[in-house]
Formats: sequence, C-alpha cells, structure tokens
Amino acid sequence: MATRRIIVTFTVLGLGMIGLLAVLTGCESTPAEPEFQNVFDLDVNGGANPFELTASVSGSTILLSWTQRDGYGISFYELSHSFNFFSDFLPIGSVDHTGTGPSSFIYENAEPTRTHYFRIQAFDNVGNFTRVSEQVPVSRVTPPLLALAGGGTAVASRQITLSVTVSSGDSLRISHDPDFAEEVRVAVVEPGQPQTIPWTLPAAEDNDAAPRVHVLAMTGSALSDTAKLTLNVDFSPDFSVPGNPNALATRNLDLVIPVTGVVEMRFADSEENLALQAWAPADTTAPFELADSANPQTIWGEFAGDFGFNVITSLEVTPDLLDQVGFAFDVGDDHLTDESLITVLADAAATEMRISESLNFAGAAWIPYAEEVKVFLGAVPGRRDFYCQFRNDWAQSDILTDYVIYLTQPLEVAISAPAEGDTIPSGLSLLVRGTSIAAAGTAVVDSVKFDAGDGEGFLLADGTENWTFNWSIPAVAEETARVIRARAWADGDSVTTSLSVTLQPEVEIE
Repeated sequence: MATRRIIVTFTVLGLGMIGLLAVLTGCESTPAEPEFQNVFDLDVNGGANPFELTASVSGSTILLSWTQRDGYGISFYELSHSFNFFSDFLPIGSVDHTGTGPSSFIYENAEPTRTHYFRIQAFDNVGNFTRVSEQVPVSRVTPPLLALAGGGTAVASRQITLSVTVSSGDSLRISHDPDFAEEVRVAVVEPGQPQTIPWTLPAAEDNDAAPRVHVLAMTGSALSDTAKLTLNVDFSPDFSVPGNPNALATRNLDLVIPVTGVVEMRFADSEENLALQAWAPADTTAPFELADSANPQTIWGEFAGDFGFNVITSLEVTPDLLDQVGFAFDVGDDHLTDESLITVLADAAATEMRISESLNFAGAAWIPYAEEVKVFLGAVPGRRDFYCQFRNDWAQSDILTDYVIYLTQPLEVAISAPAEGDTIPSGLSLLVRGTSIAAAGTAVVDSVKFDAGDGEGFLLADGTENWTFNWSIPAVAEETARVIRARAWADGDSVTTSLSVTLQPEVEIE
C-alpha cells in the first residue's frame, strides 16, 4: 500500500468530510450547504471519538484498539502518534477495514516516562476521509525497582520494610492484590533514590505461603508497569542458650529468643506439656529450669506468629559433668614469677570454683567461676603449690594442681649480643655477651648460665655483671629457628630472659 498522508488542517478536513459524506449517503453531487450530520461529526453521537479509540500499555508496547464502522464505504484506517497534544502527529501505520467489530494496532518500543498521544482517521478507496478523532493520551512509565529492605526474600513476620526506587513518578500504588482492589498510596520522595516503606503482609496458613507485593508508579494519571515481589514465609524461631555451649553448667537458663514475628511463646520439658503452659508475650529471653538429671534433656518451645499460625521447635541440651577442666598459672614454662599478684587461667563449664595451697581446701571458700582469677602470693618466696576445684549444678570436678616459683630477690639479666631476630652463621663460634644485676642492698649475683636451645640445658657463663659465653654453633643444613636463654642466680633466687635467633646453613667455600 502506498504511503498515505493524514490531513490535519480544518479547511481540507471540511472538504474531505464533504467528499466522504457524498460517498456515505450515496449522493451523486455535493450539497451546496452540507449539514455534516453523520456519525463522524463532532456534535453527533459523541463524534469526537467516533471509533472509540483506546490505548493500553503492556511492557514496552502500546495496544491501540477501536471499533470499526461498517456501511460507510471505509477502506482502511490510518493511525498517527505525537508526544504533543496539539501538533507534530506523524503516521505510524494503517489497518484495512474488515467490517464491524473491534480492530487493533500495536505500537512497539514505546519510549518510557513520556506521554504518547494517538489519533485515528478513516479513508475510503478513492481518498475521501473522515474527521481525525480526538487525541487519546497514554503513558508508559518503567516499573519501580522493588525489593525487601536488607535483601533476600524470606520473611518471618508480616511487618516488613520495602525498598522501592522509581525512575519517575509522583506517587506509588502498593497492594498484595494484583488487581489493586485493596491498595495504599504513598508519595514518591525523590525519583531515582531508594525509598523505604513499611508494609504489612496478609495472614498465612503455614511456611509454604508465598505472599506477593505489587507496586506501580503514577505520573499524574499515567501508570507504570507493575513490579511484583514474591516472598516466602519462614517463621522458624530456633531458640538457643547463651553462648551455645556444647554442655551446660546450670539448670537455670535464660533462653535466647529470635522475636521477629513472634506474638506469644511458651516452653515445656516435653511436647505434650506445651499445652499446659501459659502463653507469655514475645521477649528476647525466657527463663527455663532444667530437670535435676545429668542425662541429656530436650526443651520444647511453641511460638505464635503474627502470620496467624504456630510453630513448635525443640532444643536438646547436655549437662556438663566437669570431666574436661583446666587450671594453670599465667606464667612461663619455667613457672617463675617475681610478681606477688598472679593470674589463674581456668577452663571449665562451672558455676563456682575454689583455690587453695591446702589439698583439703582448708578455709578456702567457693567463689563464682571466672576464666581469670587473681591469686596473691604474699611474702613467702620459693615454690608454691596450689590446688583448684570446680563445681556446677550437676557435678564436682577432680582436684587440679599447679605451682609457681616465687622470686622475691629482684634480679635482672639480659643478652646484649646477639639481638632478637638476628641471623647467625652456623658451624662457627660466637661469643655471647650479656649483663646481670641485683637490686642495691640485696644479695649479689652468684652466677649466670646460658642455654643455647640445643638440649644441653643451662651451662655456666664467664662473669656475672658483664658475662660471656663461647657458643660453638653446630652446622645446620637449612635455616633453623632457635630460642636462647640466660639465667642469673642470687641467694637461691633466679631470673631468666630469652630471645629468638635463626641459624643459617654453613657456607661452602670453593
């Protein structure tokens, strides 16, 4: 079909209507004063849109639909489009007349966020034409970006927060109904920026439910495509005990509760007994007392959720019988200390502990368990043996022991050369140098010994205040880390220092 030109000026339209009137009424000549009394006139039968042209949006396409008018000699329909209401209409296609009933045309790749105007005009087979119909506006607005604030799709509560971003628009329509029979309208704060909106989901029967949220944007009266978010209900409040220990020290627990979506809750020692318990309001913690039994036990919990259904879950706990405990002083491997207040390191699932220098714990009271406890050594020097015992609501531990060598003689000893982290050639001799000193007014340093970390132990060095040791370094095949030590004695007390060095393989000279 040849390209057809749409006539839009009033004068030409008038002439065209005269011609078509002649065709439609069967007249052989044009009346001197045409009355324009036909279905296409603006003042007859709502003639501004005689073809009942409508436009609807679906994605990036716009469907134009109209009613065909039979009996008037119409051959085809020409459609035009513009972004302006009054002007700049351009042809977009033609559709042949097929008789009465509906007809349609698809306008593809519609530019989003703009209003489109469409018109229709009918032609007969010799070029006569009708009036141009009144403009039909329609807008295609891109759908909002819709997500759950915080991400994901699983929800434990009806009370959620949506994150909505629109490219353009002045308001949002939100509904759980795809037909928006029930909806809430929210003003757009700033197009292009995420906007958080609180939302209440409908009730659900169980965790298999998949509620949906539908959102579309409005620009004036123009609607965007609908964004849809499908969620899945996951109301599974798995409660726990503080710290999630493998075994418990006490019968009296403060259960930790994930309260999202929880309306009421109750707990029992069996599933059957849940129905006998009173409901309590949702809280982050709940007190619970275990049975006086050293056997594993199960705690049952029932939670009423705001979706409208209940969930029953359980937690198995095990009493700790204190067969794995630890007790040690926070001193070096040599057990030496010159501090009168030292730290005990404890490791037990206990509620109480006691520490004493007496095996029968004479006069030692039980104190609350702590992982670190301070012990005062007083003024008595030498080796000090201590005993420790733990207990909880189920058991009492065996007695553990550890010792310290308490040095009341203030001494200092140092290694001057080599220095910490030095790399030393192996297979050679090295003169190790150092110093030692005793506090003024106390006993003098008796001796200094050196330990090369080779298993030979401490060997006597030359001198005390400024001492030396001739170290014959053994040859090594690869780099080897060593810890070397020096120890000074004064009147039976001693003090030790250490540093780390690396022995380098012996260099072969060709």
